[in-house]
Amino acid sequence: MRCLLVFVFVSLSTLSAATVGDKIIKFNMSQDGYPPYMILGDKPGGIMFDVLDVIAKKKGYTIKIFNIPRKRVQIMLQTGEIDASPRAVEWTKNPFVFLFTEPVVASRDVIVSSSKKPLKFESIEDLFGKNLRTRLGYKYPELEPHFSSKKITRLDDLHEFEVLRKIRTVPLRFDGGIINELVARWIIKENNWKNEFTFSDKDVGNFGYRIMFSSKWYFFIKDFNAELHKMKQQGMIQAIVEKYR
Repeated sequence: MRCLLVFVFVSLSTLSAATVGDKIIKFNMSQDGYPPYMILGDKPGGIMFDVLDVIAKKKGYTIKIFNIPRKRVQIMLQTGEIDASPRAVEWTKNPFVFLFTEPVVASRDVIVSSSKKPLKFESIEDLFGKNLRTRLGYKYPELEPHFSSKKITRLDDLHEFEVLRKIRTVPLRFDGGIINELVARWIIKENNWKNEFTFSDKDVGNFGYRIMFSSKWYFFIKDFNAELHKMKQQGMIQAIVEKYR
């Protein structure tokens, strides 16, 4: 039995070395990307990619990009078809199966309204009786009971661009929208909509946006977190974020 256990351990070690030792990180950036966190194109970019790229190069790794639908990500991580994908712990089913880095940046959902019709938001009660545009399929735990009770009306769009476009073009019909702050600022920048929107200081959701790895990458997480800490201290993370604002 002891010989068998040694054989199994050696076999697993060999497998790990074969799959991880090639110095490639198979990184998922989803089918359509998620600007400014993940940006597809001839040259990939975005906050999450840029941070991983800096640390990977420092440790001698290269990144291979995959575009996997969200529903398949966790399965493909477990089978080893991909190695990592941006994700918050709170958005993950059975998160204990995977390994997560420390938060790279905060993912904040805020209330965005037209500067022509700014929406005051200091407490949840300020949203009662309001019509808010949202991204289809996204959940906002703090507000879900109030959507269900109809105290707040939720109107879904397929993309954050549509949320902002409708608030901008017909501000009298909608009171505002719930949108990731950095995503909103990216869309506003790309469409030259500066000064057309108001952002709430208070958020309706704030999660640490991390990189989720398969369990075999346990040895890399410690190095990643150490380098991430240095980048934060040196202002490099903030500089990357500002590049996309």
